Amino acid sequence: MGMSAIKDQAEELLAQGMGHQQVFEMLVREHPEVKPKRLAEHLCQRPSWQARTELRGLHQLLLALVAISALVRVGNALAERAPQWGQAGMLTTVIPVGTILMGYSLHRWRAPVMRWVGWGNLVSIIPLVSAMLPTMRHGAGIDAQIINSAMAVAIGAIALLLYKRAFPSYRVERDARTGTAHYIFRETDPR
Repeated sequence: MGMSAIKDQAEELLAQGMGHQQVFEMLVREHPEVKPKRLAEHLCQRPSWQARTELRGLHQLLLALVAISALVRVGNALAERAPQWGQAGMLTTVIPVGTILMGYSLHRWRAPVMRWVGWGNLVSIIPLVSAMLPTMRHGAGIDAQIINSAMAVAIGAIALLLYKRAFPSYRVERDARTGTAHYIFRETDPR
């Protein structure tokens, strides 16, 4: 059986409500030809059914913030220059294609995208602070840069929170007598 079929089987077992540790042990027994580390790495990139259920509201909030952020960027782009729909490239510059693809990956619960979006957007705290300093000193109003940066920071914080809570980590313990590795997932680990 190929690795893609094993990944599909892991997805099905996780969707049925099994935990990562249980799925891992079952797949290692059924497919001894697959290296346990490779299987563990794959399982760490997938949330369990329980995590998806418990974090559904937070996940929907993240998707809503991404959509609002994209709409704000489109609105700002259209407000800055008059749309000339005859130009072929205008539509591609107005629609944030990267945001659409990122939103789709977030919708599909992709762990690397969650982590990348989280850290990438948390960097927006720097322009947020630099834009808020004159506002706090001089009592100026809140401008679009503050709103965009605050939304990006919120997206980053929620994405990292989802990444931390939905995707389990594992540790490897070696048996002192036999030297075999035991993979223990965080969700079943009492520590």
